[in-house]
This record gives sequence, C-alpha cells and structure tokens, in this order.
Amino acid sequence: MNFEEHSQARRFTLAGLLHFVTPTRGGSACDAAFTFLLSQILEAEMRFSKCAQSATALFLLAIALAAPAHAQNNKQIISGTFYEDQATLPSTATGNATLTFTQTPANKFLNITNIACDVFVSATQVLTLMRLQIGTSPGASDLGRSYPIKNTPIAPEIIQNVKLYSVVTNEVFFKMGPGRFPSIFIVAASNGGAASMAPNCFIVGNLTDN
Repeated sequence: MNFEEHSQARRFTLAGLLHFVTPTRGGSACDAAFTFLLSQILEAEMRFSKCAQSATALFLLAIALAAPAHAQNNKQIISGTFYEDQATLPSTATGNATLTFTQTPANKFLNITNIACDVFVSATQVLTLMRLQIGTSPGASDLGRSYPIKNTPIAPEIIQNVKLYSVVTNEVFFKMGPGRFPSIFIVAASNGGAASMAPNCFIVGNLTDN
C-alpha cells in the first residue's frame, strides 16, 4: 500500500469511528469530548494529505526545472548498424528553435539518411529554414557544417490558429564523426503577432567504422 492509499484508509477508519461514536442528544460530556478529538484528528489527516500532495508536485516541478536545457526527450535506438534518434521541444515562445539529439557513439561514424519532422507554429508564422548541423557539444554548430533539409514549397495544415508543417527528407547524405552532437535548427518567421514553436524530429541513419 502506497502513502496515498494508507492515508485514505486512515481517513476512512477515523471517519467511520467518528460516525459510530457521535453522541446522541443527552450523551455524556466524555462522549462529546471524544467525538471532538476524533474530528480534529480527521481534519489534521486531511490537511497533511493535501500538504504532502503539494510537496510532491513541487518536488517534481523542481526536478523538471533542474533538468539540463539540452535534454529534449531523446530516444536513441542503436541496433547493429541501424541508428535512430528523436528530439522534441514541447513549446517555445520564439520564432526559432534548436532540437538537440543524443551524442553519437564514440567509436562509430554516423551516416544520416532520413529526417522527418512535425513543426507546430502560430497562424502568423511561415516555416523558412531547417538545417541539420553538428557540433562538439549539445546544440552547437562549431564544426561549420550544416545541411538544408526543408522541402520547398511546404503547404501547412491549418488547425484553428495553429499551423502544422510536416517535413520528410529522404536520400540525405550527411556523415559525421564519432562522438558528435547532431541538432536541427529551425526558423519560422512571423508576419505579425506572437510567435511560438513546438517541433518534433526524427533522424535515421547507419553506423560505420569509417
């Protein structure tokens, strides 16, 4: 039994006992005092349970805030020479974003062959730039190599006040050295109004010894 179940069981027990011993008219002062004591214990139990729940929520929030900024729900899969990774950015209130992928294996070269992305932006924005890049640290492009991956033109789906761009780029020929950090840089220019972006991308490729 976990903490919440244990607390709930205690409250039910106290509530049942309180109902059982509630004095009728003409009951003794002792009964009344005992009833009052049980009601105070039950109230304290409920207050403590709420405090515990709030503390748990704050603890989880603190963990989320303390997580590294470059951690973007990565899901790296390596099976033999097959390589796949995912990066997701829930939301950013800007017109550009960098999706950061997991560091590649330290003893293998990575050949990226396929890229697929969904990019959600506000209705006033237009997807203008998407580039695959590599660096020596998460999100960096310090190696000076970038690869355009946006198909032109792209017709977005419009859902109420949100645009969805789906970008699938096959026959990619982009090799990176061992232990590098792939990332995708995205720009969606706005013609007025607030900007926002929520991208999700996959990269797929194969690993080689050279």
